[in-house]
Formats: sequence, C-alpha cells, structure tokens
Amino acid sequence: MYIHPFFPILPPPIRTPLDLPSHLRKDDTPEYEPSSPLGLAIAAVLALIPCADDPNYETRDSLLFRRNYAQYLAQSALERIEGEKDMPDFLSPSTALSEPIDEFGMQQFHHEVPQELEDIIALDILSFYEYAQRGNLKKMQHRAGQALVSAMALSLHECPEEDPYCEVKARVWWMTVCYLTFPESRVDAV
Repeated sequence: MYIHPFFPILPPPIRTPLDLPSHLRKDDTPEYEPSSPLGLAIAAVLALIPCADDPNYETRDSLLFRRNYAQYLAQSALERIEGEKDMPDFLSPSTALSEPIDEFGMQQFHHEVPQELEDIIALDILSFYEYAQRGNLKKMQHRAGQALVSAMALSLHECPEEDPYCEVKARVWWMTVCYLTFPESRVDAV
C-alpha cells in the first residue's frame, strides 16, 4: 500500500509497490475486499478516487456510486473493529479473559505495524474520512476520540527507545494526537 507520502501514519515502503487500479461499476462484484479494519479504512478513502479508465467519472451516478461504496467500506471497517473485540463463541466466560486476543485468527495488515495498533490507525483514517469526505465533525471527533483513548490505553506516549516498534508507535501517537484531534488549527493555518 503506497499511501505513505500522503498519509504517513504507516512506515514507509521498502520498495515502491506496483499500482494496479481496478474499475468497479455498479453491477460489478468486487474481486477483492480487504478483511482487516485498516485495509477497509484505506479502501474507503481510495474508493472515492475515480479510476483513470472510467469515461463517466464526472457523472452524478458515478460520484454517488463511489461515495456509497466508500461509505460501505468505512462502515465495514467500523464493524470489524467492534467485532474483533468480541470473544469467539467457543470460549467459556471463565477463560475469556485469560486467552490472548491474537490467537483468534486476526491477520496482520502491515509487517512492521503491531496488530494492536491497526485499529487505532483505522480509526484515525476513518476520522479523516468523516472530516474530509462527509463533513461530519461530530463523527470525526468521535473516531479521533476512540483512537486517542486506545492509544493512551496502550501507553503509546511513553514508548521506550529500546522498543523495536518505537518509531511506528510514535507515528501512530503523533498522527492521532496532532493531526486528527485538532483539525480546526489546521484549517485556520491554511
């Protein structure tokens, strides 16, 4: 995923990925849909960008389709974030708290980003989505608040330098605090 120059919350790529855009029409079924909340949040923002081979990208129908599909992806990301917190049905209540969450089949989105940070990043991106695309300040603040509370719960603001993920944690912390929770200061500065 080559979004780093535009939204540097993820570590920079080791090599430039191949860009393979796919054009999705109203009647198409997507060939691939991300399964992680982070992948879905990124896809929600990217779905708003018209594909280069879409001759009708300026039409109202095309715009509405992209917006509706982006909203579907954003909602799916939120459902996955909430759903990941649920314990599987096969666990008994007496053992639920003693089982580590990562044993339940969650797949890591980015090899340099610890699994526990992915929901925070997804919420940051969804906050940006609500602010920039939908103009919904209330939802933007809610998503940013959720991300901030999660970041504080993981003590990202106190990351020791010997932690192998210190840079990633610092990126997530500062993007959560500075970039997403204070959009008014960015708007006034521009």
